[in-house]
Amino acid sequence: MELRIREAKQADAHYLYLLANDPVTRNNSFNSKSIDWEDHVVWFEKTLNDPNRYIFIANQDSNNVGVVKFETKSETVIGVTVDPKFRGRGLAASIIRNGCLKFWEYQSNDIIAYIKLSNIASIKSFINAHFSRIENTMINGFECQKLIASKK
Repeated sequence: MELRIREAKQADAHYLYLLANDPVTRNNSFNSKSIDWEDHVVWFEKTLNDPNRYIFIANQDSNNVGVVKFETKSETVIGVTVDPKFRGRGLAASIIRNGCLKFWEYQSNDIIAYIKLSNIASIKSFINAHFSRIENTMINGFECQKLIASKK
């Protein structure tokens, strides 16, 4: 039952593609268009080789249960997806928290989450993962909640 976080590797490309195109994931994203395989492969290759991006896979009982991603530009932004087969089991906060702890093994930046206000479950998961609300803001025309977590 222990949740483990590991770095994504090339063999995870198809799994991440499936998660990225899950209808719930697309609906909760700031860009709801489906992703083509070719575009995904290009993005994934660039991401694996980019020192400002991290992708971690969450595992439990030998099953992939989700992904947590970090990208640093002017701020470090987190993205998380719980595998559809494992949603509703209360894993999101653990995936977020353990993903942040893994990220902080490499960097000490504060981590920012932007979540659509309509995604109440995700906002609750981030709060349960020790994120604090900062403000409401707009991203790509969507009102969202901006939250922050700091390395302690």
